[in-house]
Amino acid sequence: MFLAVDEKKKKKKKYKEKKEKKEKKKRKKKKKKKKKRKKKKKKKKKKKKKKKKKKKKKKKKKKKEKKKKKKEKKKKKKKKKKKKKKKKEKKKKKKKEKEKKKKKKKKKKKKKKKKKKKKKKKKKKKKKKKKKRKKKKKKKEKKKKRKKKKKKEEKKKKKKKKKKKKKRKKKKKKEEKRKKKKKEEKKKKKKKKKKKKRKKKKKKKKKKKKRKKKKKKKKKKKKRKKKKKKEEKKKKKKKKKKRKKRKKKKKKKKKKKKRKKKKKKKKKKACPFQVIGLYPEGTNMDIQIIFLRLDLFR
Repeated sequence: MFLAVDEKKKKKKKYKEKKEKKEKKKRKKKKKKKKKRKKKKKKKKKKKKKKKKKKKKKKKKKKKEKKKKKKEKKKKKKKKKKKKKKKKEKKKKKKKEKEKKKKKKKKKKKKKKKKKKKKKKKKKKKKKKKKKRKKKKKKKEKKKKRKKKKKKEEKKKKKKKKKKKKKRKKKKKKEEKRKKKKKEEKKKKKKKKKKKKRKKKKKKKKKKKKRKKKKKKKKKKKKRKKKKKKEEKKKKKKKKKKRKKRKKKKKKKKKKKKRKKKKKKKKKKACPFQVIGLYPEGTNMDIQIIFLRLDLFR
């Protein structure tokens, strides 16, 4: 089984290698064809290319100049960096030398003090010094804390002042805007009033000339209104007369029907709308209701 699998893998590798070789050959052929085409084009267009070469030379010169400038800038930057590094190194050396000198001085002072202290008792004075040093440290720490608190308080005060100033400025701006708006509105109102006054004056002058004409027009209007009112009254009267005539005709027809029903004398239940003395007990409900409505009209 393992041998069969190995053989299959070998065959696949060979197949892939053949494919890759064929593809490389095809690519080479394509490149050769392209080169041939380009050579043909160059032969045909020699004159035109001479002109282009001149332009290309100019472009190349410009590019070279740009490159030179860039290189010079880079060199300058490098020099500056080197100078800065040298300065920093010098400063570091000076600091180290100063620190060494200070340490040497301190050592010398300590040696001198020790020589003097040998005459007196060592134990008592050493203890006192330790106590004093602790007190000094505490005092220094307290001072530092106080300074920090003061700085914080000052910063807070400054911030508050800035906020107040900003608020005041905003208020002032708002008030100025309002005042400007009010002034503009007042000006507009004044202009409108002036225009109205001018119009009124013009109208008054025209009225004096046209008063006689207006009086005549008013009289004509009054006459027309009176005529309309009279015509409307006449129409209303005619309508009322017609209604009365219709009602009378309806009453006569209903009375005739009533007489015919009296002969039959059919007994029915009494109607709740029945009025005693006017209608007999045997009359129909619908007829009684009609009679009642007629009585109300009367």
